[in-house]
Amino acid sequence: MINYPAIPNKIIVVGGNHHNALGIIRSLGEMGCKVFFITKSNKKSFVSKSKFITMDWYIEREEELINILMEEFSNEQSKPIIFPSDDDAIKMLDKYMRTLNKSFILPNIKNKEKAILKYMNKDTMTKLALNHGFFVPVGCVLDFKKVNDIEAYLDKYHLKYPCIVKPLQSIGGSKKDIKICNNFVETKKYLYSLKGIYREVIIQEYIEKEAEVGIQGISTINNKEIIIPGIIRKVRQSVLSLGSTTYADISVSHPSVDVDKITTLMKSLGYNGIFDMELILSKGKLYFIELNFRNGAYGYALTKAGINLPYLWCLDAINIDISNHIKKVGRKYTLMSEFADFRNVITKKLKFLKWLKQFIEADVYLILNKNDIKPFIYKLLYK
Repeated sequence: MINYPAIPNKIIVVGGNHHNALGIIRSLGEMGCKVFFITKSNKKSFVSKSKFITMDWYIEREEELINILMEEFSNEQSKPIIFPSDDDAIKMLDKYMRTLNKSFILPNIKNKEKAILKYMNKDTMTKLALNHGFFVPVGCVLDFKKVNDIEAYLDKYHLKYPCIVKPLQSIGGSKKDIKICNNFVETKKYLYSLKGIYREVIIQEYIEKEAEVGIQGISTINNKEIIIPGIIRKVRQSVLSLGSTTYADISVSHPSVDVDKITTLMKSLGYNGIFDMELILSKGKLYFIELNFRNGAYGYALTKAGINLPYLWCLDAINIDISNHIKKVGRKYTLMSEFADFRNVITKKLKFLKWLKQFIEADVYLILNKNDIKPFIYKLLYK
């Protein structure tokens, strides 16, 4: 029989008004943890309505975050555990790692300040994946400060079209600015529109995907173990945010995914925390797309499937043995981000009756939860 020990440490979730943060809060709140929430989102936060939040704060600047952490939580008997739920939160926390790790437990690479930030650069990330035997879309990095003639720059690299353009840094880069360009003229025009918004962008060949998968897991203390509970097969994505999953299923394995290769890559980093990797299958090849040093948006679905990654990471972080805990999903599960997925119906990409059937049959919703209903109600009201 599995023992589910209580976690005495306070938990602080830092992030935006998004179901990713809500999923972490619920995953830990359901295990009896005392959860606090700090958000840079606007004050109409549906996430803040969760019954599992003890107290929440709204901030506008990163200095406010550090002040709250140090003033409210730095003198606890048990070190509080911090969960970043988005890339901006990781940036703020990793930047102050040297100060924070004296009083807090938080995701890190060898406890070094700005070490995670280094690998959040998509070019650095891509080179890491190549070194570990992954296929990576061919592309180049455009630095707007160094390149005046974008047309000549594109000619130089002989890019294949269609291509995909995205901000080089995950931090400060919006998924809404990721765009597929079909030809040279369209690419040039879009790049000029980004000039002044971003310092650097990455341009890659667009891979015609047969399937898209997500790998979410934990890299434990000192890389003793890499836990990967299952493979997420993405079925539909957000209409507004390219790459954001709205409907998917979770299975034990996928014939094209080499878990050992992912394990080797993660161990090479010396990372401790939850991670989320995105891969695309095309013409028999599995391409590396991105690695996120945080809980993925569909993380709560794994909790409902029986593997509570935030809880397991907390136990490991405070040196409680997790060897007897279940670490693999037992069957196939389906998940839906119901609000974002319904936009596929509104935009006529999906028939309403098919969506309704899948909604009824889904195992997990990322916002609707009968045991924590207020976030769903307030999401509707704010919409």
